[in-house]
Amino acid sequence: MNNHRLQGTPTGGAAGFRSRYEPLVESEHGQGLPDAAVTAVVVTWEGSAPHLADCLQAVAEAVARASRPVEVLVMDNHGPPTLREDLTGLWHRWIRYNNNLGLNPARNLGVARATAEVIAFIDDDGLVAPDFFDAGLAYFDDPGVQAVRGRVVAREHPYFSSLATHYDRGPEPLDDALVTEGASMVRRQAYLDADGLSDEVVGHEGIELTCRLLSQTDDARVLYAPDMVLHHDYLTSWRAFFRKCWTFGRSEGEAPRRDPEVARFMEEYFQRRFPRPRLPLHRRVARRGLMTLRSVVTTGGLLAARASSRENDP
Repeated sequence: MNNHRLQGTPTGGAAGFRSRYEPLVESEHGQGLPDAAVTAVVVTWEGSAPHLADCLQAVAEAVARASRPVEVLVMDNHGPPTLREDLTGLWHRWIRYNNNLGLNPARNLGVARATAEVIAFIDDDGLVAPDFFDAGLAYFDDPGVQAVRGRVVAREHPYFSSLATHYDRGPEPLDDALVTEGASMVRRQAYLDADGLSDEVVGHEGIELTCRLLSQTDDARVLYAPDMVLHHDYLTSWRAFFRKCWTFGRSEGEAPRRDPEVARFMEEYFQRRFPRPRLPLHRRVARRGLMTLRSVVTTGGLLAARASSRENDP
């Protein structure tokens, strides 16, 4: 089974999430931390398995520095069978799906099975800063804050990462959306009440979730947290560049089929102007060239999605 057979979003709170995804679990190992303040959910699969050891080692160092207990939950989208044993000591629980169901279904079950009331999503090819957890938790002292997204800095590929203008909003906190899902924290109950991440959406799913989170209460906020830092590359190869641009183009082509409220929220969000740190000249030149090429490839994906939509319309 793969993620293309999962449609929509889970409902029914933690119990509903479990009933939706647990039949697809192949195995589970380890025990949770009943007193955890944060559950760090790290999703991995075969293609990203080579990066996981470095990711979990950085998480372990941040856990050791954290002032409150952190549970580490790895959601395994059917990666190499020996991976779990190779990384013993760097996780508390390991839940393995019977196939690669995709990123969002894995995160959704991770939230349902978490013991803490705050969830941290961490990309498995990223490295958290040593104070990642304490920096993020501090924002939740404000009861209105439902989620925070971190600041992301390039790890090894600064030119490709220059395309990700949403990675760094500058040194001050501000209202934002979950556009860096793999460097974020969210209240577990708020996430469940908002029906989590859409199973089949790839691209802007964090913005959709933000819309639902903000609609729950009048004082709800989602913030950019500049001191919650993840070292991560937006892209690492030309192959990844073309794949991501095409995928995002298709996602834009499917936007009219989204809930009207979500579509309106996304349109307003993309009209906002955020602070953007000034890049060195060589990175600005690289970004301009890459943005031109990205526009061409994304347009191709957009046109393909629209053509597919017309074919499927009754």
